[in-house]
Amino acid sequence: MSGDDMMERIDRILQPHCHLMGRECRNDVEMSSDYSLEGLNIRGETSLEDIIEAVRFFLDGNASSPDMPRMNILLSGPPGTGKTEFVKYLGKRLELPVVTKMGSSILSKWVGGTEENIHGAFKEAESTQSILFFDEIDGLMQSRENAGHSWEISQVYELLHSMENFKGVMIGATNFVKSLDAAIMRRFTFKLEFDYLDDKGKALFFKRFFHTELSHEEEKRLFSIASLAPGDFRTVRQAFFYRRRKQDTSAILAALEQESAAKNNKIAHRIGFER
Repeated sequence: MSGDDMMERIDRILQPHCHLMGRECRNDVEMSSDYSLEGLNIRGETSLEDIIEAVRFFLDGNASSPDMPRMNILLSGPPGTGKTEFVKYLGKRLELPVVTKMGSSILSKWVGGTEENIHGAFKEAESTQSILFFDEIDGLMQSRENAGHSWEISQVYELLHSMENFKGVMIGATNFVKSLDAAIMRRFTFKLEFDYLDDKGKALFFKRFFHTELSHEEEKRLFSIASLAPGDFRTVRQAFFYRRRKQDTSAILAALEQESAAKNNKIAHRIGFER
């Protein structure tokens, strides 16, 4: 399917299927209501608000100027630290749709198939004037120094070429930034490193997700939990969602401690949550 009304026609086709399944049809990217730029821990001097304004300036400028850098952004950091949610937030702030491609879904077992999929992803984003988001982009951008096959090199070349010629906003997210090809790293105008929450972020997300105030001792216990990310707070809240009895603060903190222990390959003393 192609043409200016492509997305409208796809929407008309999908609407009856949504109704048959008893589901609400949505064509926007749904962002968590608990997401907050304020609580995230971003390393470096560039803030997320700076990035948003830079993207806005890029979209308002003359993208055909040879001196204008491409708007390619790399988000790196551990899982759950807010990378994907930031892309959704950016799309909502700028009123742009987001085309999401998983690095693993772009890979093809056929010769030339991966390169064709990469080209198709950029073409789709350009034709729909969308933000192109590659999640798990490390699957496509492994260093060529470690390549054992010719196709591993050719797919990197295809990605380099597409990034150079893309006139829109392209964002890649990875948990393994050290494995990325050096040449592609240079193609990113902005590189943002998302880290685990600091104490301020832990307190903010605890209040935002669980709507409760912590005592001084409870706050100290929260701050002592290592390697917490916004995604951990969501995971714990989801685990308690179907439990009818309201969970006390101690049970929530214990669940967060288990999330932290799991990341460090430690076995928690208690299995499950406190009763």
